[in-house]
Amino acid sequence: MKFANESAALVQNRDTLQVEMGVMTNASTLQQSAAPGLDDYGRDLHEWPSSWMGLPKDLVPGEKMVAYFRPFLEHLIDLGLSRKTIRKHVDNLWVLGGEMIRDLHATPSLRKVPIETLVFQVIQDGGPILYHNDSEQQQQSFESTCNKFRRFLEESQNLAPARRRWK
Repeated sequence: MKFANESAALVQNRDTLQVEMGVMTNASTLQQSAAPGLDDYGRDLHEWPSSWMGLPKDLVPGEKMVAYFRPFLEHLIDLGLSRKTIRKHVDNLWVLGGEMIRDLHATPSLRKVPIETLVFQVIQDGGPILYHNDSEQQQQSFESTCNKFRRFLEESQNLAPARRRWK
């Protein structure tokens, strides 16, 4: 009987921990604060726009792209994917941003298109063919990220304004 009471007490206390100062806190809150965040995978995210920039006018579209990518990156972390997998997607999104800025230089009229619409259109069929492609494996990895990002946007109607406008 004593064992059953101890088990019940453990079950009852698993969600709450007593901290040294007598303050009660929720265990899941402690786990969340220790969980890795976006900064653990993309510390240089704020530097992406300047790394893509060829001209000063590239900075604003670059910043908008980073803001558009951020919810997807946070979603990947929430899925509990491995650090290596998330890092692969982070790297591929950096490449996508660079390709998009290159496209803005090649076709200046694209600057009139909202970034969200432009990105959504470009990733429809797995993203663009990489300009600086080292291997077929790199292209496949890039396409995988673009496809995953597209599915995320399609499932998140509020993040895909281009999709809503065309329905």
